[in-house]
Amino acid sequence: MESRMDQYEIMEQIGRGAFGAAILVLHKSEKKKYPSNFSHSKFLITYIALIARVQHPYIVGFKEAWVEKGCFVCIVTGYCEGSDILMKMSNAVYFPQEKLCKWFAQLLLAVEYLHSNFVLHHDLKCSNIFLTKDQDVRLGDFGLAKTLKADDLDSSVCTM
Repeated sequence: MESRMDQYEIMEQIGRGAFGAAILVLHKSEKKKYPSNFSHSKFLITYIALIARVQHPYIVGFKEAWVEKGCFVCIVTGYCEGSDILMKMSNAVYFPQEKLCKWFAQLLLAVEYLHSNFVLHHDLKCSNIFLTKDQDVRLGDFGLAKTLKADDLDSSVCTM
């Protein structure tokens, strides 16, 4: 029996988090690269439901998810070839004002979309703001995100 993972070729590990590893994979028939997260955490059902539901031009896109070999959850998302803002900052001394304003506006649009859909990201930082090859922002890593209910709105507190 063929596994869904057989559709992908594993290229390299591109990250590691508290719940698993991020692997860059190549979809064999599409000839496209995607990051794939492999995890065994049980919180992933809520996470997958959230990322599959949020669709916005400045949020990392969701492709598919499945359980592999009965214990590992595989999540395939859009690939941001331009790295993340933190990496860009460590490699550059100066960013033109136009580029910073573009990134900031795109990030604000992504956050406004989330908030209008009652989602709090809870982990906004430069390493979770990714860039495409065209240098457009994609907000990602929704591991700490929370979907609010109407009665949560009165009691929500944001801290720095």
